[in-house]
Amino acid sequence: MTTMTRPATASRPRASASIADVDRFAADRDRVIDLARAVSMLAVAFGHWLVTDVRVATDGTLRLVDVLAAVPAMQALTWVFQVMPIFFFAGGVVGFASWRRHRDAEGTAGAWVAARLWRLAWPTLPVVAFWVVVTQVGDHVLHLPAPVLAASRGIALVIWFLAVYGLVVALVPLLARACDRWGLRVPATLLAAAFSVDLVVLRLDGQYPLWVFVNYLTVWGAITCLGRWWPTTAGPGDVRRGLAVAATAGTALVASVATGLYPLSMVGVAGAQRSNSWPPTVGLALLGLVQIGLLLAARPTLDRWLARPATYRVVALLGARAMSIYLWHALAVAVLTIAVVLPGWWPSPTIGTAGWWGLRVGWVALALVVTVPVVAVVGQWEHPPSVDLTTSTGRAVLAGVALPAGWAALAIAGFHVPVMPLALPLVALAGLGVGVAALTWPRPDRS
Repeated sequence: MTTMTRPATASRPRASASIADVDRFAADRDRVIDLARAVSMLAVAFGHWLVTDVRVATDGTLRLVDVLAAVPAMQALTWVFQVMPIFFFAGGVVGFASWRRHRDAEGTAGAWVAARLWRLAWPTLPVVAFWVVVTQVGDHVLHLPAPVLAASRGIALVIWFLAVYGLVVALVPLLARACDRWGLRVPATLLAAAFSVDLVVLRLDGQYPLWVFVNYLTVWGAITCLGRWWPTTAGPGDVRRGLAVAATAGTALVASVATGLYPLSMVGVAGAQRSNSWPPTVGLALLGLVQIGLLLAARPTLDRWLARPATYRVVALLGARAMSIYLWHALAVAVLTIAVVLPGWWPSPTIGTAGWWGLRVGWVALALVVTVPVVAVVGQWEHPPSVDLTTSTGRAVLAGVALPAGWAALAIAGFHVPVMPLALPLVALAGLGVGVAALTWPRPDRS
């Protein structure tokens, strides 16, 4: 018996889709969740453009300045721009609903996991290939200085999200079974475990044992699990329930930051001894609950607004390019650095001053101008080709380990790894290669 299948029809419209295509697509979608996913990816891009300041040092080398470290008061902005919790929550809404439909149709967990991982893996292949080639040319042809090549690690860092998201997606069938049996006790237990890790980290001096990074699964897994109940909450009490959740979580978050339990910034800050994102903390989960509560409270209003066909078409088309925006937005920083910073055409006022803010608005606008055509070109990889995918649970598990391992290796070591032959990211490439082969290898499995 062969155990290969073709993935189901894409659940998002192609950006080249006609208005009629988008309207048909919209018929059975949760438009509020689609809006949350699209806005969260845009917020990540704008946040990164805002807080990364590139300067030329006196010796001529490039210097990346972490604005949040230079102006600590700006760390409060991360409560707005740290939107990964709402993306994981939205992923949970979509993932649990998709798995439920697949399960009810008597589909296998292996087939479902394979299809979801393939949709994550395919858009990453061109961005990995692009930056590996760029750093290879920069090293072996242009002989760029080591610090310039090392800066590409900052570009690779955004791929951490895929490593964690891929693992969580692969666990959805198990999480769904647990949530069906034990309800909200599942995310509550995960957050309790995460808080125990937080208390240990609080006593450490920045040197963390590897096991504390289990919080990448406990925190993000808990937020993802909460998406399982979103479809059941629709009703006249949404506003009241949402505001109650947001107020309770917000009060707890403010109190925990005020008492020093958690740092103010919801993202990592250069030179900081502690972080809410490395590893993730319950403080970050509380911010997620605030976001979820506000989204729930705004749901009736957003439903009415998104019922307008013209409005939702914009949201749907943005959603069709969300992953491309996330994966490629860092290219704008590299292009602007080469185009205006290195030649000395971009002023460098003191960070945080009125002049700096005025230039920062211009910087973000230019980054957007650079990113739009790039996304228009690479967006064709947003939707994977229709190929035979495995339904084997074993191969799906292998892919669910290998792909996140490859993405994690990229996030940690970057696209240029001097200790490797030819400075290639061989560990990452091996993980991605094994993962893709496990999903798509043409020889059918036997069962």
